[in-house]
Amino acid sequence: MQAGPRSLKPTHHQRAGSWHRQRHADFLKGLSFIGMIATLWVGGKILAHGLHELGVHGLKDWVKHAAAGVAGAAPVFSGILAWLVMAGIAAVFGLIVGASV
Repeated sequence: MQAGPRSLKPTHHQRAGSWHRQRHADFLKGLSFIGMIATLWVGGKILAHGLHELGVHGLKDWVKHAAAGVAGAAPVFSGILAWLVMAGIAAVFGLIVGASV
């Protein structure tokens, strides 16, 4: 059997497989980025809580005060804004401590 020009064209399944491989790689990149941010957030929160338990209350009190200030600016979204501020500060704190170790 001789290969004609039609046989050189990728089939529907080959095109779908190629698309799936590309999207899968993008999905994994996004998932790894989200995982990194979550790890920084959790690590920073653990460190802040540990410092609070050891008697260093300034950081945790400052974070709560900052979150309350931002939440007060928009009462409708106060809960989500307070959480975003606390999570963001914890992530930055985790990044700073992680980068210095």
